[in-house]
Amino acid sequence: MVTAKLDVKKGEEIPSLVCIEPATIHVQGVFSARALTRVATREREPAQLTSPPEQANTDASASNVYVMLANFSQEELILPKATVLGLAEEVSETLIDQINTESSTRSQGKAKNEALYKKL
Repeated sequence: MVTAKLDVKKGEEIPSLVCIEPATIHVQGVFSARALTRVATREREPAQLTSPPEQANTDASASNVYVMLANFSQEELILPKATVLGLAEEVSETLIDQINTESSTRSQGKAKNEALYKKL
């Protein structure tokens, strides 16, 4: 898991929740994964992102996200600073709530069906 800077066009509002779609990383053996992550800014959740002071972003409007990376090589790899790790798309929290509600309803129905099959 790494912390990455989210590039937002000037004047655009910084989203609070994004889905990171994997990008092709041109370093042999490194792959990124799809992830749902909150966006942290200096104004929002300042204590949740930890990075060494020398790597801290000095831009007050900068926003950071977590990106999941996998290193399938046998050695430690260093990614160039401007490497694109993924593409972020804003996601609505209400959409996530709807999906979670549907999933819990499906699992409850599945449990009822399993109980019925055992009874029969």
